[in-house]
Amino acid sequence: MNKLLKKEILAAVFVFFAGSLLHFVFDWSGRIPAVGLVSPVNESTWEHLKLLFYPMLIVTAVQYIFQKNRRPDLLFGKAMGILAGCAAIIVIFYSYTGIVGRNFLAADILVFALGTLVAFLVDYYILSSEKYQNICCKYAGGLLLLFMLALFFVFTLYPPQIALFQDPVTGGYGIA
Repeated sequence: MNKLLKKEILAAVFVFFAGSLLHFVFDWSGRIPAVGLVSPVNESTWEHLKLLFYPMLIVTAVQYIFQKNRRPDLLFGKAMGILAGCAAIIVIFYSYTGIVGRNFLAADILVFALGTLVAFLVDYYILSSEKYQNICCKYAGGLLLLFMLALFFVFTLYPPQIALFQDPVTGGYGIA
C-alpha cells in the first residue's frame, strides 16, 4: 500500500468519526448560532452535508500546512472530493428514502459512510494522477473550497425554501 493511500484511508476514517460527532455539537453547545455555522442546526439534508464538509476541510488544512512540498493538486482534489461526496449523499439518501418511503438511522449512517468513501476515492484519483498538478487547479480548488464555505454560512442563516433545506422533523428551515 503506497503512502498516499495510507494517508487517504486515515483521513477518511477521521472524517467519518469526526462527522458523526459533529452531528451533536450544535445541541451540545446550547444551540449557539455561531456553532451552527459549522454543525448541523436541524435534520435537513443540506445541514447534514456539513458532517462531510467541515471534517474534510480540517483534513485539507492539516495536509496543506504540514506538507513539505505543497502539491498544487491538493486543494483541487479535496474540493472535488467534497463535491462528489456531498452529491453522493444527496443522491443516495433521496433514492433510498424515495424507494422505501422513509429514512432509517442505520441507512443514514451508511449513506454518510458511502459519501465519505466517494469523497476520498475522487480525492485519491486526483492526487494520484499527474493531470491536476498545475497552478490553475490549485487556485480553482482553493476558490471552490471558499465558495462552498460561504454557501454553508449563507444557507445556514438564509436557507432557500426548498426540500433540501427543510427540516423533516419540524418543517422549519435554517436556525429556528
